[in-house]
Amino acid sequence: MITPRHLVSVFLLLAFAVSCAYDAPSDSGTDTADAFAFIDVNVIPMDTERVVEHQTVVIVDGRILSMGDTATSKIPAGVNRIDAAGQYLIPALNDMHVHLEGDAWNAMFPPEQQFPLESLDFEELLFPYVANGIATIQVMSALPEHIELRQTIERGKLFGPRLLLSKMVDGPGRAWPPPISTWVSSPEEGRQAVLDSHQQGYDSIKVYSFLDRASYEAIMTTAAEIGMPVGGHVPYELSLEDVLEAGQILIAHSEELTKLA
Repeated sequence: MITPRHLVSVFLLLAFAVSCAYDAPSDSGTDTADAFAFIDVNVIPMDTERVVEHQTVVIVDGRILSMGDTATSKIPAGVNRIDAAGQYLIPALNDMHVHLEGDAWNAMFPPEQQFPLESLDFEELLFPYVANGIATIQVMSALPEHIELRQTIERGKLFGPRLLLSKMVDGPGRAWPPPISTWVSSPEEGRQAVLDSHQQGYDSIKVYSFLDRASYEAIMTTAAEIGMPVGGHVPYELSLEDVLEAGQILIAHSEELTKLA
């Protein structure tokens, strides 16, 4: 049986692996920062309910090069070796609904309570995800500064998970103010919000509760035209059947689903 202690071991292994890939030293003139091996680890592949014991898993350039029985596996020369005997290894986890801090949140506070962006330590905010085995997070109200933050992580200048950035679009005046959300009140504004978000580098659109039907339909049509995913809430003017038919990925809160039941 896998105990909480074993799961902690899983997460520590994952964090250690990322640390090795991030800043491992070179060996004999060969760059081994992205080459390492888990030796004698128990693998939970998650394709079925099973544990594959005593495996050696070799990772090169962020991809699994090989996985096999430790007794017979060959390990390339120069890779970082991780003694994982008695530990467990799983595929990295994704957290698909995260709200990440940023300067735009100041729109919710009076001037005397606002904070400067430089006061946010993003490495301190993001490291716990990686330390707990979460390699990707989806930010469901992404802000302009998160686009630069994603680039900083991708360049290796900041230690954190991969960021998927979803721009929130809503009807005007009733919920999260700009720039946390983009407010639209017509199909034309809805279409432009999608095009702008795509051009600015966001990965997807999050629709919110106060969109009117015409604006929502324009958002969905435009997103489909450019291949941009759409997720989010069920707008109050639409039914669950409406959004399912439109192909929206639901991220509704439990109380909203209760109202729809």
